[in-house]
Amino acid sequence: VADEPLQAAESADAAAEPAEPRPEEPPKKEEEPEPNYLPLAIGGAAALAALALVLGGGSKKKQPAALLLGPSNAGKTLLFHRLVNNEVEETVASMKSDEGIVDNKLLVDVPGHRRLRNEVTKELTRATKIVFMVDAADATRQAKTAAELLYEIFCLESTPELLILCNKRDKAGAKTPARIKLTLASEIETLHKTAKTMGSTGDDTQQVAPIDTGGKFFSFESHAPCACTFLAYSAREDKLDAVREFLLK
Repeated sequence: VADEPLQAAESADAAAEPAEPRPEEPPKKEEEPEPNYLPLAIGGAAALAALALVLGGGSKKKQPAALLLGPSNAGKTLLFHRLVNNEVEETVASMKSDEGIVDNKLLVDVPGHRRLRNEVTKELTRATKIVFMVDAADATRQAKTAAELLYEIFCLESTPELLILCNKRDKAGAKTPARIKLTLASEIETLHKTAKTMGSTGDDTQQVAPIDTGGKFFSFESHAPCACTFLAYSAREDKLDAVREFLLK
């Protein structure tokens, strides 16, 4: 019994001693929200779509149209501006195609320079009719180039009707439509024989027009795969009625 006060005192001392402070816990960091990648994904998709539209625009199928074709400096652009703008403009050789509306019909002026022959090939795929121009005052020099263009037209699966304008009839030394027709026929005869020879030797790149002359000399009336009308003309001075009628019929 005598030990009880001592034990009680020890218990009191123990109770009186302050408890050792616990180390403070570091403050909790606020949780950062996870990044939202959806706007970035949408923006990226929109950018890709815009890029695809720009890059793919050139591959879109072109609208069917009537074409103005022929060797360089034959007078195509002058006639184009008269038909589209009703104006006579001094022009230079075109280096790119130009489009305009004639009596609600789409008309394309296609450059005739040899270096731009690929442009002609692309435009031919949408041709509904073709106004083909030759410089009648320079017909001999232009004959080979004109015949090459005509032969490419004849190679089309569906050959459109042709109005062949023997332009600059008012110039000194201008050839008649009959003379120009004969000169072009001679050049086409040579081209066709060459194409058939190259085709028979296995040259798959050589196009051969569906022309069967039966061993006779080529003529537009008998052997051309489409209707070809020759007309003496002046793109600067003559009325546009004949050309408009051809485009509209």
